Amino acid sequence: MGILHYVENKMHESKEYFMQPLQILYAFFCHLGSKNRYTNRETEPGPPHEALFFVLAYLDVFDLLVMSEVCMPLRDAVSKDVLPWRNIIIERPLNSRLSDEILVQITSKAHGRLRTLALINCFKITDDGLQTVIEKNHLISKV
Repeated sequence: MGILHYVENKMHESKEYFMQPLQILYAFFCHLGSKNRYTNRETEPGPPHEALFFVLAYLDVFDLLVMSEVCMPLRDAVSKDVLPWRNIIIERPLNSRLSDEILVQITSKAHGRLRTLALINCFKITDDGLQTVIEKNHLISKV
C-alpha cells in the first residue's frame, strides 16, 4: 500500500480532524490570492497566496502529504517547494506503514537537498533502503 493511499484512508477515517483545518487554510490563502487589491472584488481563483509557502515549512510530513491531496494547486505548491522536505521526521502514524520504496519517494521530494532524516520506530526500513536515500542525498548530515 502506497503512502498516498494510506493518507487517503486516514483522511476518510478522520475527515473532520485532518481535512477541515487544511481546507480552511487553503481557502484562506486562495481567497487572499484571488482578490483584486484595487476593487476588493473576487476574481477567478488563482494560485495559492505566497504566504502559504511560509506555512509549509512548519508542517510535518503527514500534514504535507495530506495537504497535497486537498486540491491540485496545493499539490503543486507542496511538490514544488523544497524547503519543507529538507528535514524529514517520520513518526506516528506514518512510521508503521513506511517501507523502503515509500521512504525513497518521500525523500526524493527534497531533490537531493535532504539534510536531516529521523525515522522514529520505522521497523520496516532496511539498511538497503536507508543506503539508497543517503546515496541520493549527499548533503545529509543527520540520520
